[in-house]
Amino acid sequence: ITGGKGVSAVVAGLKPSRSYDVEIVPATGLVQGKHYTDVNHVASLMADKLGGRAYQIHAPLFADSPAQRDMLMG
Repeated sequence: ITGGKGVSAVVAGLKPSRSYDVEIVPATGLVQGKHYTDVNHVASLMADKLGGRAYQIHAPLFADSPAQRDMLMG
């Protein structure tokens, strides 16, 4: 999943009639300025609403160098 007001609004509007055995993983890293558009927050909210589990990515969206990218990917 990715952050943004659109995705955040969709997740906020979810009203599932049952639980789902799902794992929610953000498509990108990056902690953004507002908690309600942060990918990790939105993933957690979605997992809570669906009855699943969320995984957090605590990494920048962009690496400053190829070496940093390789380290983050490792």
